[in-house]
Amino acid sequence: MAYQASAPRSTALETLQHLTHRIGHGLRAVGKALMESSEGNRRLIYAQALQAKSDAELAALNIKREDIIEHAFGRGF
Repeated sequence: MAYQASAPRSTALETLQHLTHRIGHGLRAVGKALMESSEGNRRLIYAQALQAKSDAELAALNIKREDIIEHAFGRGF
């Protein structure tokens, strides 16, 4: 008598669903990285715009020149 393994076999649909899930997960990771990168770029542009202002303009915004980076990027920098 021949012995057959009783392990369940994946159907084509299950394989496709798994593959779709994995691709979707990868695309979400790429999208998140792009969003984080663009957020950092936006803050850099804002910091550069503040640097270009005069001391009087910064004072009107209640920002000291030495606090521009902290203001644009937050206290973590």
